[in-house]
Amino acid sequence: MKIILVLYQSCPNDWGIYNLSVDSEFKLTQKQLNNIEKDTIEFHQESIELFNRFLDQCKADKIQVILILSPELYINQQLTHNRAEMLEKIKFFANKYNLEFWDYSKHPLSMNKDYHFDLKHMNTRGADMFSKEIAKRILPYKK
Repeated sequence: MKIILVLYQSCPNDWGIYNLSVDSEFKLTQKQLNNIEKDTIEFHQESIELFNRFLDQCKADKIQVILILSPELYINQQLTHNRAEMLEKIKFFANKYNLEFWDYSKHPLSMNKDYHFDLKHMNTRGADMFSKEIAKRILPYKK
């Protein structure tokens, strides 16, 4: 059986205030976080149509697709204006194509700054742990 893992991380803007070190970001108060201009994820119709075609082709070729929202530090989850809409889009595709959706946004890797280089990126330790977690979860699909 062929399996394709589609990973998504909500990083609409990689070059703003969010590239501070994790320790600097943890010094921001909730009030300061509330005053930061939040990112907005843009959903381009052409990209949505291409993804639909990709999933249609996978279905036709009997390729199992698993949608994965990779871990992102919980503070970053507060800094995306339309994060709920992004999650709904992923769930829409999962439901439409009967796909598994592995959401790591509440996973311990998302809750602990020791696994992150900055708000959006895991460090080597976090990435290694995440890779092992994914490998362990896909092992039962190997036939």
